[in-house]
Amino acid sequence: MKADLLGTKTQVNIKDFSKYTGNEAPNTYLARFEAEAKAMGVPETRYLSIFPSMMSGVKACAAVTTLQQQVTWNGMKQEFIKYFSVDTETVISELKTLRCNEYELE
Repeated sequence: MKADLLGTKTQVNIKDFSKYTGNEAPNTYLARFEAEAKAMGVPETRYLSIFPSMMSGVKACAAVTTLQQQVTWNGMKQEFIKYFSVDTETVISELKTLRCNEYELE
């Protein structure tokens, strides 16, 4: 799939971008996406239409609808970070619960 950039002859192949599967920190992926887009000459005004297409896999694809509802790039970035951020208190609580249980390992 190629995206026409503002009616110019410059086109970007969506396959040239790294995909997001939900397995890395959202801030890390955002920095990579923006660097790739800038290197390809994609204007920031096009990020809104390209970014949701970068979601790959069940975990990340579930965020597409939420991302597509955003009207600004900053709004989309904030929603992306919020959607994929991990609540450390919840993780700590779950780990404490697991540690209290005894498991038999074979």
